[in-house]
Amino acid sequence: MTRKLYFLFVLSCAVAHLTRAQCDFTISPSNPAVNCQYAIEEVVWISATNLAVTGNNVVKNAGGNNNFNAGAVSTASINNFGYIETTVNETNRDRAFGLSTTDGGVDRNSIDYAIQFRNNSLLRIYENGTVVENPGFYSTGDVLRIEVDNNMVKYFQNGNLLRISNTAPALPMIADISIDDIGGTLEDVVIAN
Repeated sequence: MTRKLYFLFVLSCAVAHLTRAQCDFTISPSNPAVNCQYAIEEVVWISATNLAVTGNNVVKNAGGNNNFNAGAVSTASINNFGYIETTVNETNRDRAFGLSTTDGGVDRNSIDYAIQFRNNSLLRIYENGTVVENPGFYSTGDVLRIEVDNNMVKYFQNGNLLRISNTAPALPMIADISIDDIGGTLEDVVIAN
């Protein structure tokens, strides 16, 4: 936030003339993660391929199964201390959601930092197309989040930390999704900064 601040200067002690000077300054919290509230909004999807989009929900409706060929990206981006989040609707279809610097296409491997929901109820974490962790099972109703906190990418399941990436992100980043199976969904996807 930028504000104008006025100072009074004494130009001459004998005459005691007062004059005003104007300068601009910026107020920044010392710890934005603690002192600032998030602005949370539903993701608006663009570049949708083989998807039906309804608000911040998507479902794969074309392109066949066993092929990560459906995807989209968000119009909004995040910076440091931002995140994306979704609530799991099913456990029997492969899909991935994550953060990317640019729209690299609809394939899962084009997402810079991704959580894959496998069709056998297992989670996988990918970074730039490489599996970096298999953190375990997920269930319908789970809330999954990927956030940038102090320039570190962190992955969460129901508020529990799954992984901290060893690779610093290039900011800003957009939400990026890829779906493998017909009928696979990503629902209630939000983005926050």
